[in-house]
Amino acid sequence: MRVFLSVIFSFVLLQVNAQVANFDHVDILIGRSKEYVVEYFTKLNNMSTNPTYKVTTEYTDNAQENIKVEYSLADEKYYKCISNEVIIGENNLVRMQLISFTNESASSNLNFLKSNFKSYDDKNSLSGNDWQFKLNENSFIQANFKKFENLYVLTYFYNKY
Repeated sequence: MRVFLSVIFSFVLLQVNAQVANFDHVDILIGRSKEYVVEYFTKLNNMSTNPTYKVTTEYTDNAQENIKVEYSLADEKYYKCISNEVIIGENNLVRMQLISFTNESASSNLNFLKSNFKSYDDKNSLSGNDWQFKLNENSFIQANFKKFENLYVLTYFYNKY
């Protein structure tokens, strides 16, 4: 079952990313395996000469695994974020992704949403800036784009209808 889910998510994410001609946004990692994420973050870190960039793993009180990378403001232009964090769910697959960035990368990340996701009104949302990408008849990737004082947070998560 795990392999099947991973293959389906990989195919769908390839479709999402293939729809974008210019890769000037942070990749969506929803549905990717924990191993894939660690390898992906490590490869990104190796593209920089900054030795402080590392992949960190933390566990919450309820044993939820979070994997994260952080970048300097000087490198945000290259990475399109200052932090990228995933939360691992069942079957060791990414269930949620939180991406933080400043004004430097806001337009590229928002343009990706506008081009690939459908905006919708979620009455439970505090921000009113919610988006959906339909995976199949039963599930979708939900996105929320929030602005704080000097920071934006883009959250992706897997959801079912």
